[in-house]
Amino acid sequence: MIDYNTHLTTSGAHVIPGCWRQHPALSQTVPVLYWAWWDAHRNPAATIRSAVEFHQRDLPAFQERLDGLLVDKATAGKCRAGRHQDAPDADKVRLGAVTLAATADADQRGPDSSDVLLHATFGAAAP
Repeated sequence: MIDYNTHLTTSGAHVIPGCWRQHPALSQTVPVLYWAWWDAHRNPAATIRSAVEFHQRDLPAFQERLDGLLVDKATAGKCRAGRHQDAPDADKVRLGAVTLAATADADQRGPDSSDVLLHATFGAAAP
């Protein structure tokens, strides 16, 4: 998230808060956005057209939906201010083998690896 928040945001409403993994819709969308970015910029078949399409289509579409992916504008504001509130236990999403504590530790280490994102997005086993 550090690279995205540093290089791709143009307003506070575009910032992805550190608690993004605790928002099910956002935790499904961020990895897809990463792979769209990778395909447009790092894929050996990438072209300038694919990069332009990412920046004109995919990125703005994500940024327009971001508050909704955080649940609503009120929740988004709290999360961006570092005041995330967990849902009641009955509403929490079970993340399987990946625990929230482990993902919080990963945030402290820096950007996610593509293997973690691939697993989070598609359930694929890491190579």
